[in-house]
Amino acid sequence: MENLALIQRRPLEQRGPKSSGYRRCGVFSIALILLILLPVSASAMDAIAEAAVPDDLLPGLEHLLSLTGPQSGSDFDPRQIEALMAFVTASYDPTKQYHTANRFNAPSAYIAFDFNKSLAETLKFAYNPDVPGYALNPTSIRWSHWNKVEGSNQSLPRLWEKLPDLDRPYMVKGHEFVEITPDLFANTYYAYGLYRTLILLKHNGNNVLISLSKQDDTSEVGKKGLIVGADDDWNYFYSSKEGTGKAGIGWMRTYMYDSFSVMIYYQMSSNPASVRCSVFKWLRAGWLDINVVKDRHIYKGLERFARTFKQMIESPAMPPPEILQQEFASIEKLSLEELRVKTRTHLAHEVDLIRQAGNQEIGKRLKPFYDDDYINDMTKPQLQSVLVLAYLKNIFNKQ
Repeated sequence: MENLALIQRRPLEQRGPKSSGYRRCGVFSIALILLILLPVSASAMDAIAEAAVPDDLLPGLEHLLSLTGPQSGSDFDPRQIEALMAFVTASYDPTKQYHTANRFNAPSAYIAFDFNKSLAETLKFAYNPDVPGYALNPTSIRWSHWNKVEGSNQSLPRLWEKLPDLDRPYMVKGHEFVEITPDLFANTYYAYGLYRTLILLKHNGNNVLISLSKQDDTSEVGKKGLIVGADDDWNYFYSSKEGTGKAGIGWMRTYMYDSFSVMIYYQMSSNPASVRCSVFKWLRAGWLDINVVKDRHIYKGLERFARTFKQMIESPAMPPPEILQQEFASIEKLSLEELRVKTRTHLAHEVDLIRQAGNQEIGKRLKPFYDDDYINDMTKPQLQSVLVLAYLKNIFNKQ
């Protein structure tokens, strides 16, 4: 199969002669990245023991990852993932941080969690052409959009409608553009494209969705963002300035070089309904073409996703998909100027709340995030995402 970590990197900027002083600066800068940019406290990982996934899972992962990407195949063979299915449906040990060791040439992590929904209901929330894909992932994704499905501009199919007559695997391929929220380590956010493949199938009579992704090129340069308060408050702000959002290293031009993932939604039970979500993820990112990501960083990001997704999809406050569709359709119908007016009002209100909470210093730092120039520079999808998040924060009492 193709080398999944092989990417076309953007050429480095011209930096002049590499004097000994330049080299010392470079070494010092790399040390800063390693010590400051992506820290995870030792205490946070004390209860987690690192462990490589069993070797018999690797052929199944290789087979699935060969099904997405620019040169991907379409000959899905369920027999090749039997060991993988046995692993993801077995009892999950939360005291182990699984990874794929040196396979796939990238740091990696695995997480699994259960939630009380059927797969059909899950698809109506998370893979619905009329509900933004980022709506159930507000701590990880700022906005996302499928810009190609099966090579054209058609919409994502209503996958839940395929389940009753699913006598053979059903595959959908496409391309998605994603802009993520500021990361937990440096308050930096990135935008990039993803090749996507979705596979619906029955396994031992149970409904299963396999969701595959492969980054299509090096991301855009990282930009400064800001997480205000606890991550679970969903208060994220985005500047248009390149660099990291962490004091002392804000000048660093960082990139996501490559990322790919295997996500499996497996309906474990019908009465009561229960789905196990299992995620394998690989990521390379850093500065000067040097990867600084560790397995534990990916694991913390997966925990962030899992915690939010489970809380939202199980919450009695979550409206049914039909109501979400209506609300988001009303946002999509707004003109660019209407979006700007509503976004300006909402962001000013959020800043006022932050100041009223007594954090005057943060309030001052936020001023560049809600002036007219900032809002006028936002794209229509970015403006829409502000109002989607505002709607969700109101539902979950985060305002």
